[in-house]
Amino acid sequence: MEKKQTAVELLEQQLKERYSLINSEPLFEQAKQMEKEQMKEAYLIADHYPRVYEFEKYYKETYQIK
Repeated sequence: MEKKQTAVELLEQQLKERYSLINSEPLFEQAKQMEKEQMKEAYLIADHYPRVYEFEKYYKETYQIK
């Protein structure tokens, strides 16, 4: 099974290719950890909601800044 690239990994790759980022590793590692925790939470929550639960509603309630 081919591993997929996360959004944070894509952003890190693109920024490193285009810009000279000094001391950026800790920031990217923190972002990757946050993304991993969000994925874990979403994975665990998926079993608690019926399939008809609207993802957009969940996303807006959970992640979008108002």
